[in-house]
Amino acid sequence: MPSPVPALASARHAERAFAVTLAAYLLSAAALVAVGVTPTIGWTLLLLLLFALSFVYGLARGLFLVGTLLRGRPSLVPPVGIALGFAVTWCYRLQNPVVLLCCLFLLAIVGVDCRRDRARLRYLAAVVGTLFAGFRTVNNLNYLRALLTFDRVHDPALRALDLAIYRALVPGLRYDGLFPLTSSALWFDLFENAYAMVFPGGDCCLGGAVPHQG
Repeated sequence: MPSPVPALASARHAERAFAVTLAAYLLSAAALVAVGVTPTIGWTLLLLLLFALSFVYGLARGLFLVGTLLRGRPSLVPPVGIALGFAVTWCYRLQNPVVLLCCLFLLAIVGVDCRRDRARLRYLAAVVGTLFAGFRTVNNLNYLRALLTFDRVHDPALRALDLAIYRALVPGLRYDGLFPLTSSALWFDLFENAYAMVFPGGDCCLGGAVPHQG
């Protein structure tokens, strides 16, 4: 039976990270209040993180299963794993009820595993808390930065900086030639889903900051 010491150590590290991130979130929220903006919590993000956690957890289990099934042919593990990753990314759309049902099923698996392993429960709870507080901290800092730099940062200057960077790689590139990066619908959908998997919520889902009334 594996020793619980490494699992407990990982849980403690995750809990320390959560404490630091939570402190940063509270400080950023206090800074927003000080400049006259009411920060929001954005509970929708927590639900999205739970779905994303279950999805990633299930994917990790699937990769472990692939590695177990192909133990006699290790050279097949990377291509099969990559193909599985592409397939999962292609199907990933939270608007799809089938994906949501799969996430609920996988979340039940996470719950069963955590019930058997308390250290895993502590670790995953701390990870979700860290991601939630981290996203909210970045969101608060974005609003704070916008308030403090609205008369200093201009879109034309930022666009010129973009062009200077991209033209160092592709001479003569025009700004309207930057996007879209691909004209293939297949690759576009794949990249869009990959972005959605990395950032499981935009400002409409995270919740914004509301100026004080009166």
